[in-house]
Amino acid sequence: MGVLSSTGTKVTIERSVAKPSKPLIKPTDEATKAAVAEIERHPEFALSRRDIVKYIITPAGKRDEDVKALLRLDRIDAIRKALTTVGNGANSKAKAAETAAQTARNYFAQGLGVSSTTADTILPIVNKHRKLLKLAEISELTTQTNLKEGLSEGGAPKSTVPRDIALKETQALLDGLESENANQKLSRDNAAKALKQLQEDAQAWRAVRQSALIRAGLPLVDENGCPLCDTAWEEPALRDHLANKLASAEAANETLSQVTAKLTLVRQQIEERRVELALASERCGHLKCADQKDAFDSEIVAFKAIETKLLVATESDDQLTEALLALAKPWSNLVSNTVAAAKTLLSEIKKLPEISESDKAEEILILAQERYGQWVRAVEISRNAAAKAQAALDAKTVFEDTSIKELNDIYESVQSDFASYYKQLNKGDEESFEGTLTPGPAKLNLDVDFYGRGKFPPGAFHSEGHQDGMGLCLYLALMKQTMGDNFRFCVLDDVLMSVDAGHRRQVCHLLLKEFPSTQFVLTTHDRVWLNFMRAEKLISQAVTFGGWTVDTGPLVYDDLDMMERVRNALKEGDVQTAAGRLRHYLEHVAYLLCDGLRASVPFHADGQYTLNDTLPNALSAIKKRLKEARVAASSWGKTELEQSIALALSSFEDAVSQSKVTEWGVNPAVHFNAWENFEPKEFENIVDAFDAVLAASKCMVCGSLFRLSYSGPTANALNCMCGEVRFDLTKKKSN
Repeated sequence: MGVLSSTGTKVTIERSVAKPSKPLIKPTDEATKAAVAEIERHPEFALSRRDIVKYIITPAGKRDEDVKALLRLDRIDAIRKALTTVGNGANSKAKAAETAAQTARNYFAQGLGVSSTTADTILPIVNKHRKLLKLAEISELTTQTNLKEGLSEGGAPKSTVPRDIALKETQALLDGLESENANQKLSRDNAAKALKQLQEDAQAWRAVRQSALIRAGLPLVDENGCPLCDTAWEEPALRDHLANKLASAEAANETLSQVTAKLTLVRQQIEERRVELALASERCGHLKCADQKDAFDSEIVAFKAIETKLLVATESDDQLTEALLALAKPWSNLVSNTVAAAKTLLSEIKKLPEISESDKAEEILILAQERYGQWVRAVEISRNAAAKAQAALDAKTVFEDTSIKELNDIYESVQSDFASYYKQLNKGDEESFEGTLTPGPAKLNLDVDFYGRGKFPPGAFHSEGHQDGMGLCLYLALMKQTMGDNFRFCVLDDVLMSVDAGHRRQVCHLLLKEFPSTQFVLTTHDRVWLNFMRAEKLISQAVTFGGWTVDTGPLVYDDLDMMERVRNALKEGDVQTAAGRLRHYLEHVAYLLCDGLRASVPFHADGQYTLNDTLPNALSAIKKRLKEARVAASSWGKTELEQSIALALSSFEDAVSQSKVTEWGVNPAVHFNAWENFEPKEFENIVDAFDAVLAASKCMVCGSLFRLSYSGPTANALNCMCGEVRFDLTKKKSN
């Protein structure tokens, strides 16, 4: 059951094992449904101890994911990954376009019969053919230049297969199919040799494959253990080990870049061969050898398979071996009948009729213009692809720089609140504590101060209890950043099981002070922590689960005011129960008073203290501090305050005196089976007396027990939690 802060409506949610996804919610009005839906939309409202760990003792990359999810910033990683994917794709396309442009250039040079494609080389050849055709010379070569400008009839070729050019190109193809040329063999041998050396250098090859993993893993090292396998390491030693491996990988990557360059050259030669084969296949379709077309197409498929193997050569051992096998074969006659098909095509081309010199010149210009246009378009595509790749890289860089800057601003606010909360939690212990959240691409480092000795990851030196406290403080700071004033509800599921009792009181102070409008639901199996929460008025009601059965489930007890429960027992005439409850409650309150007032208690090695050990000393401590406060007020000339304290002291002493008159009845009533000697009315006097003592020991506004506040090691005030009661203990120094 809970209460909606917006309407004050009590809401009950029941869920059964049979229908866990269909809870029964009462009432069923729209406001209630909307409130429950909002809670359901925010799973971060509920925090368990294992959730704390993911913010503190976790690799920087995982912390980045979890914190961004809590801050509703997880789309940043999705966008970054999308930009990376786009960038990688654009880069691959740019490289492919660059290779295609180079192939188109070579194809153009081959058709024109030149080795260089500069204007000084191309224009003399082109103008020689234009002069033969009585066409004006071309003085400048630009992307808009038309090499066949001035030809009649639209510049159509006399034949679909230009005889002389086709003979030259088909003969070159046949030569390559029959025996590999020196350049191709050299390129293939160099690539194979480089790959073989990489394979035989086991350390370098392993480093190449691990480099990406090392780069990803190194930023995740923020504790004494490997972030991948959880093997124990001293953090400095692990960082040095990975740095050395990365240095080895860097050297190996240099080798890898050389291997990649050699493989790229081979792939370019393969692409040129595929263009030659595609042209031969096309010409077979125009001549009387269409049945030879399949041989050329099969050869293209074979080369494509080789190219694919070379593309992934360095991704694994098996793929490297496959690439070496592909490089071991010469680029000749991969399919058995391709040479025969090329000879047949060559024979059919020779049957074509001879043409005049002017017709030859015309065909050369027409073909040159066609291939020049293809080259120009390929270069333009390559430039556009390169520009897109650069734009993708720039977009990723700008996004990462901008997101890091914005995240820095967010995390600066979070780390300020985080440090403030943690200092409140450890008041008097870590007053100079600082915590630093440092974002980077796909990571979030957390370093915290360790007693002025430097900043370290939380798992380096801080205890488990301190880590739990940090986790709670970081979570609260993140929720404040995310939800602001809408952080109205929170479930803390046993999140402070390892926080020592000395700091638990400060947790109560922190939650009440910093989040007064938030409804906290806290679960615990620790009764001491539960009593702290009750005494500090952090909780207004508790539900206790006291055993369970398969048939009925857990037995649930509602928490009532203890003194009310004592009186209820008396109303039923049960003095025994009333006396037991009163004694246990007094033991609990006396324990808290002794802690808050630093009262002197006899040491017991077993840690077991009776009411006689704690209550008298707690009451004496209050009396002592009230007297000190009265003297301090007098020293400062605060007459009105002095009178107020004197009145509080008098009321307190009267209540204690009355309780001493009746306290003899408590022990016999509980331990000596003498309760039958008391009438409920008689025992009620005892309850009234101690109720008055408790009322005089706490603030009437917030209900919290008196406690001391400190300035360094010295107590400087007796106060309550809300500040309504504050009696300074520091006397004015006399001149």
